[in-house]
Amino acid sequence: MSRINLSETFQTPFSLLGTIPVIIIPALIASIVGLALPLGARGVLLQGLHWMVFVFAVVSYIVTLFAMAWITLMLQDHMEGRKVSLQESWVQLSGKMGNVAVTLIIVSVIVSLGTFLFLIPGLLLAALLLMSIPHSAQRNSAFDKSIQFSFRFLFSEFNFFPVLLIVLVGFLLQLIPFIGLFMGNLFISIWIPYAYLKYGGKESQPA
Repeated sequence: MSRINLSETFQTPFSLLGTIPVIIIPALIASIVGLALPLGARGVLLQGLHWMVFVFAVVSYIVTLFAMAWITLMLQDHMEGRKVSLQESWVQLSGKMGNVAVTLIIVSVIVSLGTFLFLIPGLLLAALLLMSIPHSAQRNSAFDKSIQFSFRFLFSEFNFFPVLLIVLVGFLLQLIPFIGLFMGNLFISIWIPYAYLKYGGKESQPA
């Protein structure tokens, strides 16, 4: 493992979009779902079902992290010199769906709860837990193993603050009117997996 180069990590999506534009598709799906869910949340608020807003937030986060896991496998193929295929990456992800689904659901619930309690805890929890998503997608590892890796990667190489900055920039992008949700989902879904694959070192390689 090594320290994340933030400059390289932030610039990477712009070159990748020209090389492998297919990576846009998972983020686009996540953004469409993310835009549709607030309409449902508005309806349940009118009915007084405030707890359902939390459920909608969890579902939206699950879809975003699902896109992140999918993009991880695409980036792995690209970085290892293989042709990137939407269908092939989907087949790979489907074969790992058990561990990946458990990991992203748990992370989504924890981060959404932190965000509902107060925004800052949500951002901190996202920075702590997000690296578990690409780890689980690549290695088909269980939640506990992925979380252990995330903490080692963040604190043994002082990567917590670089990852927190990535999360913060992704959040701020989502505040841009009209295109913000898509941009935030797209870039953070590339930044996190890229940082994991590039700087995770030998621990990010399949066993």
